[in-house]
Amino acid sequence: MHHATKEVQFLEIKNEVVFEKFNITIKNGNGGNFQVRFVNPLYDSTVTGSVRLWTSGLIKDNETNRWIVRQQLVDYFNTIWGSNIEVFVRTTDDNFNDVAASVATQRVFQVRVVRNIAQKSYSTASIVLATGTTSTIAIAEISQSTPPIAGNFQIACKNKDGVEFTTREIGINWGITWINLLVFWDIPHLQLKVNMRDTPKYEYRYNGVQLQLEFTDLHEKPSLCTIKSGTTTPISGGSATVPLKYESSVVREYGKNLMFEPVPLEMLYHNA
Repeated sequence: MHHATKEVQFLEIKNEVVFEKFNITIKNGNGGNFQVRFVNPLYDSTVTGSVRLWTSGLIKDNETNRWIVRQQLVDYFNTIWGSNIEVFVRTTDDNFNDVAASVATQRVFQVRVVRNIAQKSYSTASIVLATGTTSTIAIAEISQSTPPIAGNFQIACKNKDGVEFTTREIGINWGITWINLLVFWDIPHLQLKVNMRDTPKYEYRYNGVQLQLEFTDLHEKPSLCTIKSGTTTPISGGSATVPLKYESSVVREYGKNLMFEPVPLEMLYHNA
């Protein structure tokens, strides 16, 4: 039916993600300045421009705004790891119990590296105190990242006669435009009839994959497509305790409602 709503499916390589996290704990902040210095584990002395030490901008030891702290740190993770970070803040007593800011003796900034990477993001991290800063500041590791997903995957869909067509292998980080083209080329009954998008569930495909497959111009109920590991370069990585799962689901069924496109330049008016 031409005006039936079109089916939407999710194809997912599901991963139990653990982010690398570390705390910056500031005790008895008095308005002094400090910096965070990272030693880059990817430093290569034979590569021109390779960065060994990276030092953040100045941070006030009584800073309350997590976004300002993030701004001073994020360049390291963007430059070295291609990753964003998130920063959260807590106010605590000396025993790390959460208390109101007015009575807190410590401020704890937790930094979360939101792209899974294969190793710790720094060899060492240290605090550089500016002259006159008397507060006590420490860095402590909380967790290490789940290993990033690597390798290739494939998408398979059956036509109305039950014949399955499978794409060639797709690199884990290939662009969505290229994936759309491979579906068009390798699954003939879907050529120019589907549109694929990344969903926002995983910020990076190194963490997991969730693709939205919308059958924009297929005027019948499609079979449930599947996503699977490649065979030449299989998918690897992910949680060490929970295996990766390959899941398919229908999030909007075909034909449950009718949909009519707007008529160009139509000026219908209804007086309520």
